Amino acid sequence: MKTDVIKIRFESTLGEWTANLYPALAPKTVSYFINLINTRELDNTNIYRIVSLNNQPVSLEEKIEVIQGGHAIPTDSESFDFLSHESTHMTGMRHTKYTLSMPRFGLNEVYRSFFITMGEYACLDYLGKRHKDTQGFAAFGKITSGFEILGRIFSRAEHSDMLSNKINLISVKVVK
Repeated sequence: MKTDVIKIRFESTLGEWTANLYPALAPKTVSYFINLINTRELDNTNIYRIVSLNNQPVSLEEKIEVIQGGHAIPTDSESFDFLSHESTHMTGMRHTKYTLSMPRFGLNEVYRSFFITMGEYACLDYLGKRHKDTQGFAAFGKITSGFEILGRIFSRAEHSDMLSNKINLISVKVVK
């Protein structure tokens, strides 16, 4: 198996963290994300959503804890980007702790954002129940450093998963 890795760095007002992206496993998703980085689409955006055990409906069967950043969920369908879905069934990647993944609305409908898992969540993988179509989300990277920063960010979870006090995401860059 090819093991090419692209290293990236996120800088926020609370600190920095790094991640490895895996183009050999999720080529379309990594290419899309690298394009967001190269066009500076993620610079000066926000960590705008933190899903914690305390801000999900009690009735929800599959609970998760994630940090989501970039551009918030668009309100009209014309704002979605088309991206062929690379399920965890296709890539072999799983939503383990500190996985970098691509949020989506419908199948093949993504928006300029990302999320980081704060635990292990098979419900986000292919056949998982977190998305109604059971296709899961496209995992494409793994956080490699800055775990304490992510812990600090996660501690800012509010009563609602959508933050009223967003955390500025200064930049996302490829590390040479």
